[in-house]
Amino acid sequence: DGEPMYIQMVTALVLQLIQCVVHLPNDKDVFEEYDSKVDQDVLITNSYETAMRTAQNFLSVFLKKCGSKQGEEDYRPLFENFVQDLLSTVNKPE
Repeated sequence: DGEPMYIQMVTALVLQLIQCVVHLPNDKDVFEEYDSKVDQDVLITNSYETAMRTAQNFLSVFLKKCGSKQGEEDYRPLFENFVQDLLSTVNKPE
């Protein structure tokens, strides 16, 4: 798959905002602050749950905007493109 993939800037921003709430411990933190594997697992799980809540909050607001047509603004095409972008980025961390 050497073919370049392009997504909307809005999608890239949303993905970046959701991913930035995750804080994984680096090796130094693991040795200094966390004495057990359980502590590291809890930290990772909490970060994952925070990212999931952030994504759920975003989607909740976005879907409400798509469901209610306010004036001339129609968010449905933007949402359709957003979903296409997400599908094209599955399993592509970059």
